[in-house]
Amino acid sequence: MMKKSITLAIAIVLLATSGLTSQTLVWAQKAHPDGLQVNGAIFSSDGASVLSGTNCHPAKIRRFNVTDGSMTWDYTVGASLECMMGVALSSNSQYFATAEETGHLMLFDYTQNPPTLAQTINLGTSYAFSVDFAPDASRVITGCSSGKLKAFQLPGGAEAWSI
Repeated sequence: MMKKSITLAIAIVLLATSGLTSQTLVWAQKAHPDGLQVNGAIFSSDGASVLSGTNCHPAKIRRFNVTDGSMTWDYTVGASLECMMGVALSSNSQYFATAEETGHLMLFDYTQNPPTLAQTINLGTSYAFSVDFAPDASRVITGCSSGKLKAFQLPGGAEAWSI
């Protein structure tokens, strides 16, 4: 009986402190004009924008204003590439990266408005699923279907290591 009382008390405390009263949708936008699935989304480091990467034929990378949901950038991925599986933004907001389904890393110069594709790196793997930046923005890392992690130096994109 004591265990049930403690569990119930914890649940009541969690509910009372969680602030869950109601959910309010701020805005909603299609990340892909055809309604294809979103495979990655991330806030910009200043919290003013959201970046998304979508399924393919063609894949889309889009940036939205957080305040009103307006689209501020729309990039259509070339026909030779497939779905955007992961998205990341460097801590210094200099780079934006996507992991592309068929094994490519796309690096964008995020200091340009609109962002410009700076480099596409063939990862030498069948698929790539995830991407992230080192906290100091000196490297970008990808997770690949080969079971490997591949890191690349920034700027330039030289392979730093693969494990």
